[in-house]
Amino acid sequence: MSTIRGSKLAGSWYSDSSNDLKRKFQKVLNNDNDNLEKSSFVLAPHAGHRFCLPQILSSLKHLDLESNTKSIIVIGPSHKVAFKNKIYLSPFKKLHTPLGDLSVDYESIHKISESMPKYLNLASESMDQNEHCLEIIYPALKYLVDLKQIQDVKIMPMIISKFDSESVLKNVIKHIFSTINCEDTKVVISSDFTHWGSPYNYYFQIDNIKKFNKYITNDNVEIQLDINKSINLLNLASMLVLSPNQKIDQTVYNKMEMPQLSNAYSASKKGSILHNFKSYLMDTEDTICGMYPIIFVLSILDDEELRGMFKLSHQASFQFIDYNYSKKVFHQDDYRVSYVSGYISN
Repeated sequence: MSTIRGSKLAGSWYSDSSNDLKRKFQKVLNNDNDNLEKSSFVLAPHAGHRFCLPQILSSLKHLDLESNTKSIIVIGPSHKVAFKNKIYLSPFKKLHTPLGDLSVDYESIHKISESMPKYLNLASESMDQNEHCLEIIYPALKYLVDLKQIQDVKIMPMIISKFDSESVLKNVIKHIFSTINCEDTKVVISSDFTHWGSPYNYYFQIDNIKKFNKYITNDNVEIQLDINKSINLLNLASMLVLSPNQKIDQTVYNKMEMPQLSNAYSASKKGSILHNFKSYLMDTEDTICGMYPIIFVLSILDDEELRGMFKLSHQASFQFIDYNYSKKVFHQDDYRVSYVSGYISN
């Protein structure tokens, strides 16, 4: 049994050179400032660095890493292994990156899995090693932890899929955070957004924004919608559901090539963000691969006890700060993936 998870994607999905990675990270992360809003929860994409590194880094800049931070949960979806009603935890003790190793909170992982084995299990080594969505985050996280000179911080990698019961998931989350201290724990949610085209069998497209006014309302705005703007509109709809107070930076609208929608709002504001997001997914069948990690965090926002553990107000929701996509598409035989960065803001 190996105790160190190898950096399987180094040299392909991201650079295997520590100097090259440091140069790329320094351009964004070293410009951190004291006025930047910090959060215990950030949302970052997980494609190859050539597609979404700026979005990964812009999210991690907002992670509230302090000298007393002890654990960082990195939670993502399963791309290779089908399961439900479980969270799988890393079986490794170290996570190798080109910048050095990250330590895994192995003791806490064993404690929570052994005390709730029906819902929390150790992943097999192959399951962990073959899942890309967490590894993409590790090098930047290692750089940031070293930059801030945080000692003894440990990572808790988690892979989650669908839970049939909201109450069961909330109880599982409460169990996790009764074992580790919320005050010194941070959470990184790993998720790409809409996957469009033939590899994903998803072809959402509309020709008129008014046909989508259940999720996007902006009076007297007319937009000519091609395939790309339709996909951008879909991503904007999901962001407005996740951020009912429209906490979306102008940068996002500009990169969508729809700056005139910066005053748009979601007509779907009744009910909780958790329930509205689930309804949105059912309505649109949007291919957000990290929907279940997002639901994990929305379940915290939806529960008074869990919100209190993290000192979150009932107004807490996502704030979105950056956006990108793999490429433009021009026909249905093509494909693209969207990348969003954000964090939970009070």
